[in-house]
Amino acid sequence: MRYRFPARGSQPAVKLTWYDGGLSPARPAELEAGQRFGDRNGGLIFVGDKGKLLCDFTGAAARLIPESRMKSYKPPPRTLVRSIGHKQEWVRACKGGEQAGANFRVAGFVSEILALGNAAVRQSRLP
Repeated sequence: MRYRFPARGSQPAVKLTWYDGGLSPARPAELEAGQRFGDRNGGLIFVGDKGKLLCDFTGAAARLIPESRMKSYKPPPRTLVRSIGHKQEWVRACKGGEQAGANFRVAGFVSEILALGNAAVRQSRLP
């Protein structure tokens, strides 16, 4: 599925390609032989103007490719609050605590986009 999101305010336009059903993108040329591309659940690849970033399906284990880019990377200081885990956030919110990071205001948009994509795939398979 290919999505195109228009620019909003100071945020530039974004193109997103979602592979599913056993399909996956071509192995990036920057990924050295012997380096893994995804995991059993798939993975994510972000293609930017200055390079590519790979991570697992949850966004963890992020790494720049080629490996030489990762070795020279200096991470910025951590300024954002880290999640305690989406299940734990949900329980905390249910008990009247802080709102979960993946609350419906955020996750609702993602669900809507994925449902639209699934409907398009189903439509394309009809006779």
